[in-house]
Amino acid sequence: LQREGHRQVGPCVLRKILDQVLVERRLADSDGVVVADYGKGVLTRSMASALMRRCKEAGVPVAVDPKQRLAGFEGAALLKPNLRETESLAGLRIEGHDDLLRAGGRLRRRFRGFRQLR
Repeated sequence: LQREGHRQVGPCVLRKILDQVLVERRLADSDGVVVADYGKGVLTRSMASALMRRCKEAGVPVAVDPKQRLAGFEGAALLKPNLRETESLAGLRIEGHDDLLRAGGRLRRRFRGFRQLR
């Protein structure tokens, strides 16, 4: 049985996670990093910023599948929100292709560095 708590993850735990993922998994030998945020509190803004900084230093591109926020992930090579997340992040309702392109444009302007795929 899996139970989820709502306790905040402490900085020591976050640092340990970051070190294990990026050092023990040999970041320098990686072609890229994929980050999936499930909105459970591990990928805080500071955790995301530290991850992005280390990946940038290693020259490793990052793809982000966000849950509800993009803060800290600026400079990612690819952003992959679903439709509901895109609407929320862009602040507009998407009812067609043109709306989707407008939302993508907003996200690109707001969070420099992301690619817009058509």
